[in-house]
Amino acid sequence: MKKISAVFILLSIITFSSCSKYKNDGCIDEKRIKENAPCNKMLLPVCGCNGKTYGNACVAENAGVLSWKEGKCN
Repeated sequence: MKKISAVFILLSIITFSSCSKYKNDGCIDEKRIKENAPCNKMLLPVCGCNGKTYGNACVAENAGVLSWKEGKCN
């Protein structure tokens, strides 16, 4: 019984962690992600619609973020 419970808990953790990884609420367009695209290193923080702060608009855009506002996220 303990073995079955352990397997169930492990599968539950794997399932929930993989779901949260891909949740983007329409804020990220995975087709627009450019992992190796060049951006300048100028620090002009922007807050992405996903609540994550990016170093500048170029970094946010290359991360596939569809909209952002100037400044750090709260």
